[in-house]
Amino acid sequence: MKTSIAPAGVLLGVLIFACPACDHKVPVSAGRPARAEPASGGPDQEPKPSVASKGRIFVAVTTAPGSALEGEEKDPYRGTTILAVDPDTGASERIVEKAAEPRLSADGKTMVYVTAKGIAVGMGNGPSRFIKDVDPEKTWPLLSADGKEIIYDIESPQAKDGRRSFDSWRCGAADGGRTKLPIPDADRVIDWSPDGQWLLTLRWGRRGGAVQLHIMRPDGTGEWRLSDGSGVISIARFSPDGKRLVYMHQEGIKNALWVMDLDGQHRTKIVDYSSAWHPWACWSPDGKRLAVIDNEFTPEGHGTGFHLDVMDADGRNRRTLPLPKALRMSAPDWR
Repeated sequence: MKTSIAPAGVLLGVLIFACPACDHKVPVSAGRPARAEPASGGPDQEPKPSVASKGRIFVAVTTAPGSALEGEEKDPYRGTTILAVDPDTGASERIVEKAAEPRLSADGKTMVYVTAKGIAVGMGNGPSRFIKDVDPEKTWPLLSADGKEIIYDIESPQAKDGRRSFDSWRCGAADGGRTKLPIPDADRVIDWSPDGQWLLTLRWGRRGGAVQLHIMRPDGTGEWRLSDGSGVISIARFSPDGKRLVYMHQEGIKNALWVMDLDGQHRTKIVDYSSAWHPWACWSPDGKRLAVIDNEFTPEGHGTGFHLDVMDADGRNRRTLPLPKALRMSAPDWR
């Protein structure tokens, strides 16, 4: 099957736009990351004007079901397109057809994503190409800040104790050569720090236990649990300077978006959400704003009303961008 991808000229023209490169380093020691200074601008302060952030938000938007046409193979992403969205006006541009889960380098010149065939990478100096032929619903690719390496996992059949299991791999974006990461197989890697020194992982408990957030080095050392309490973490992202995290936490039937320092200190709840949805969030390139995918649910439990919100990093000045009506949105990345 030939997957429809934007031609090299499109990727070259769209992905090479000027965004501030992240050159900050996370202060590290022999063990945990150093403690960051307390964040300012908590939700108990007066609202402040939103500060414009450079770059665009990349998001996968599904406008039609992923079904097979007569005589063609099934494609779950047939109706899905990766868009580049202006964070101020909501104006969007189609970047890659039949693709989802975009992650970009800090300078916006390289993008990794998934298609029906597997993991692909688009680089500013050449055409898109496939990295790994894998079931797209069983993998989650990440890209290093410099655009040179990819980390992805492959979900294995569930273990007898009911927990999920993953094999995590690291490979070159240019040559595809890969090595297996020595991290626990109960962990799914969900983000990579800007300096490449730390991974965020979700760890599944036994027999359906709570999903918890951990941090560790790519070689599996320096690992500890960041989650506080018995709730569930569904997604988390490093800030551009690598000193803070934004994450979704569910406690009982209550969901909320939180931020905290990299060492787990100064946890601050910024937005409450409905109990049915786990919102996806990412930071603006300057770390001053957040982009969040949110939605509602029908009485039958189906997702509806997907929308992209932009807000200040303290939860203030939230507004919805005017995007096409979507059956689903997921995985925003702001570069």
